[in-house]
Amino acid sequence: MEINKNRFKRYKGKIEDNLRKYPYYQISIELPGLGTAAIPNCILSENNNVSDPTADAVTDDEYKRNLVNKINYVLDRLPPNSKRIVECAYFMDGVISNEEVIEELNINRCKYYELKKDALYKFGMVFGYF
Repeated sequence: MEINKNRFKRYKGKIEDNLRKYPYYQISIELPGLGTAAIPNCILSENNNVSDPTADAVTDDEYKRNLVNKINYVLDRLPPNSKRIVECAYFMDGVISNEEVIEELNINRCKYYELKKDALYKFGMVFGYF
């Protein structure tokens, strides 16, 4: 798989940001409606346009559901080592360090970053960046 380095650098942060949000989005989908206010009358947004909090919440939930489905799709197809790297790097908030994952998987540092880059590229493809 040939990776365009410039495009990858441009979108790597967005891909990683989406992966970091995944656990929170998954919880939000499983527990809908928590933390959102549904007011029956019109509310003005910051730029004085009429705002519809219910429609905004539905759109936001749909975006989260779509992102979670895309991430699940890629996770289900990743090799076990790549999947473990992604889980530890983005879903566990630093509980397990890179060095511990390298030791656990019995791979060298170069192989770790190669597997991580390949996995991020696959996520980027599903997110539509490549």
